[in-house]
This record gives sequence, C-alpha cells and structure tokens, in this order.
Amino acid sequence: MGLDMVLKIKSKDGCVDALVWRKANQIHGFFSRLKGNDYYLDSCEVVNVKKSDLENLLVLCEKIKTDFNLAKELLPTVQGFFFGDYDYNDNYNEDIDNTIVMLKELFERENIENSEFQYLAWY
Repeated sequence: MGLDMVLKIKSKDGCVDALVWRKANQIHGFFSRLKGNDYYLDSCEVVNVKKSDLENLLVLCEKIKTDFNLAKELLPTVQGFFFGDYDYNDNYNEDIDNTIVMLKELFERENIENSEFQYLAWY
C-alpha cells in the first residue's frame, strides 16, 4: 500500500510506462499542481502532461540539488494516505536524484519531441 506513480507516453497503439516512482510525494504534488493550485488528485486520476512541464520539473529538481533550502518552496512534500516520508531528508533527496536521472534519460530517447504524456498515481 502506498503512493505509486507513473508517467506514461501516449502513442497510436496506447500508453507505455515511461517513468515510475514510489512514495515520491513531492513529485506527486508537482503533477497535482498542474491541475491547479492546491488541487488534490484522486487515486487513478489522469493528468495530461506536456514535455515543457517535464522540463520544468527537471529545472526545479536541479535547483534543489544546487540549494536544498529551496526544497520546501519549489517542490514541497504532500501529505496523503501512505504517501511516504514528509521530511526533507535523505529519502526526499533520493527522490529528487532519481527524478533527475529518469527525466534526462527520457529526454535522450528518440521521437519524444511531439509525444503526449499522462501522469497518474494510485494509493
């Protein structure tokens, strides 16, 4: 049980999982805010995501790596049912590191320039 999250790439044949997180509630909060400030995503609610949104997420993560004091402002933790750790600690940092690596790998793939993405989480 807990917060499981996935970013999917949409194609003519359906959707393919591109990135997967577990209990990275600060990342979940980022995608929730794409729907509106203080928006709370229901379990399995889909958020359409643009590549520019993902590029913005990468910039935020890299800023946090440069100055960890920005974490609460740029990617605050989000509380929820079994959403994981709410502290700004090693687990938070690991989620940021993993997100940077995954996004950079995603951007290096061929043919994603005009791709459509969907985010969803279940808990």
